[in-house]
Amino acid sequence: MRGRNLAILCIVTAVLAAAAMFATHSRAPSGPAARELLFPDLAARVNDVAEIRIAGKGRGVTLHRDGEKWTIVEADGYPALFDKVRQAAVGLSELKLIDRKTGNPEYYVRLGVEDPGATASNSTLLTLLDSKNAKLAELIVGRNRTSAAPGGEPGLYVRLPGDSTALLVEGRLEVTPNPFDWFDRDLFDIPGERIRLVEITHADGQRLRVERGAPGAELALVDLPVGKKLQSPVVLGRMGTVLEGMFADGVRADGKVQFPADASRVTILTFDGLVAEVTAGRVDGTALAKFTFRYDALAAGETATPPAAEAKPDTPAPEGETAAPAEAEPAAKPDVPAEVAALNAKVSGWCFEVPDYRFELLTRRVADLVQDANAATPEPPPGN
Repeated sequence: MRGRNLAILCIVTAVLAAAAMFATHSRAPSGPAARELLFPDLAARVNDVAEIRIAGKGRGVTLHRDGEKWTIVEADGYPALFDKVRQAAVGLSELKLIDRKTGNPEYYVRLGVEDPGATASNSTLLTLLDSKNAKLAELIVGRNRTSAAPGGEPGLYVRLPGDSTALLVEGRLEVTPNPFDWFDRDLFDIPGERIRLVEITHADGQRLRVERGAPGAELALVDLPVGKKLQSPVVLGRMGTVLEGMFADGVRADGKVQFPADASRVTILTFDGLVAEVTAGRVDGTALAKFTFRYDALAAGETATPPAAEAKPDTPAPEGETAAPAEAEPAAKPDVPAEVAALNAKVSGWCFEVPDYRFELLTRRVADLVQDANAATPEPPPGN
């Protein structure tokens, strides 16, 4: 009898131990292979996403699909960066649950998953909708978590709206509520050495004209006023950089912008016939510029294509003499008509918010470049 009771006790103990092991395993964070998608149905419907809304930090952006293109509603329908939009939708569909964290709202701020509308909130609300305005997925996006362990996996703190539990998920989301983070800010880059002429005409009739006599020469101020001299050749030379690395901080549809009466009209001509015409003015305190481009074959000095030079065979140098180095091939001329077409395709119909230092170049006057002839020449101010 005693032996039978001992056997039963051993069986019970083994069952309890197995149950304890099962319970412990079920509560432990699952490994990467077992992690479940946070939105298991979204991957199959990524192509149904027709609108993405991102809100937080007092800002918001709406990305809308228009056929095969994505546009930014808050930027009057300016094209959005397709790869960035795709990453937001696909990235959301690929998030996998690592662990359930706190359900205490007092700790939301630490994880960055507080309500997006709360005062001083750092979270972002990401919403995906289909063409019928039905929600496909919605998530409060918080802080990134970087693993302290070498080679550890990155994570992201998130929370489902209406759910009190913060989650740690595997994956990345690069979403921002700033509309102007969603378009290509780089407009064009026309090197200063190509610039032949910059002419700025102001509404009051004043005109500034700087010009190069030949490629490689320094820019010179045309019609230097009597009794005046240049403040600095360096400051004048920076007029040639007016179209270099042009980028935009914002964009508005041309039809929605009324330039002020004092807007500047700028004409910029290159040695190869590219002509840029710019309108620059402040609208509601914002520095805006509108660009159009055209090709001037006459200004480029275009003539009939010269006949190809007859190829000469290589002649070995006489004994004891060093052969003259072969002449370098001339640099290929840019295809300016094609360049004009590409530039206009990007800027036509739009006005761009430009940095103040670039706006200053587009609106300079003669008085900004000269001083009295007997005045000491000051050091050029930085950034001019």
